[in-house]
Amino acid sequence: MRRLGSLLVLVALSTTLLTSGGCQKKIEVQSGTRTVCTYGEVVTDTVKTISVPANKASGYQVKTVTITCDRHKKLEALYDAAQADIAKGDLDAAQIKLTQIVASDSAFRQASAQLATIKSGKKPTADAGDSGSTGSKPTPTTPKPGDDQPTGPIQSLLKWTPDSIMGFTAAKPAADALSLTRQYVPASDSKVKQLVIAVEQFRDKSYATAGLDANSKRPYSKDASKVSVNGHSAYFGTDNTRYAILAFTKGSVLIQIEMAAEPGKQAALKSDLIAVAKQLP
Repeated sequence: MRRLGSLLVLVALSTTLLTSGGCQKKIEVQSGTRTVCTYGEVVTDTVKTISVPANKASGYQVKTVTITCDRHKKLEALYDAAQADIAKGDLDAAQIKLTQIVASDSAFRQASAQLATIKSGKKPTADAGDSGSTGSKPTPTTPKPGDDQPTGPIQSLLKWTPDSIMGFTAAKPAADALSLTRQYVPASDSKVKQLVIAVEQFRDKSYATAGLDANSKRPYSKDASKVSVNGHSAYFGTDNTRYAILAFTKGSVLIQIEMAAEPGKQAALKSDLIAVAKQLP
């Protein structure tokens, strides 16, 4: 995947408590718009981190807009044409188109597998698409701004961002067509300074796995280890500042649990992340 998670990837609201003297408590939040291709690539990203009064934080969020980028529109057209060629038995024409697709995106749908089948002298089965016609995809329902609860297909993601996490107070979830993010405020005496759970629905399991690599393993490459939680094989890692992550996939869904501690103490968050993960399905 190409910069999928630096995507997606996280759509977290990073929180830092800044109390001093009689000043009002402030937290850092991320605000802006991230445009993501339906095939996982980040097209544009205007997300910035700003410091705001704690009582104003709920008014800020990262908005993710999902589109199909021009490159993948062209690949979809080529793919549809290749499926038509396969259906009518013109494998030479199909091979030319599939070769172009694989050269641009080797993970695009069934292109690589179909190309290998043709090269082996056999006829592949034409891809019927997600809803019975070649290249078709379901159209997700985008939640309306201001809704108290997410609507549409992402309702299935709500179970990963529960209303109650022991030791934390949950904020209202922020949602878009394909992802859900929820911030949890820790108790004032907690060593955990921030908790965010970000959940994203991908096209299929392979894309979710690629998202895990790009969103979690690359930016959180320090102190890397595998953890088994509730039957999930999860990845734990930290960055060079103060953040740690525990992430895993469930089918085509990527679940990322991010925490922050005092600078240099992020590795000690491993047990806290596991404790939170155990409260999820």
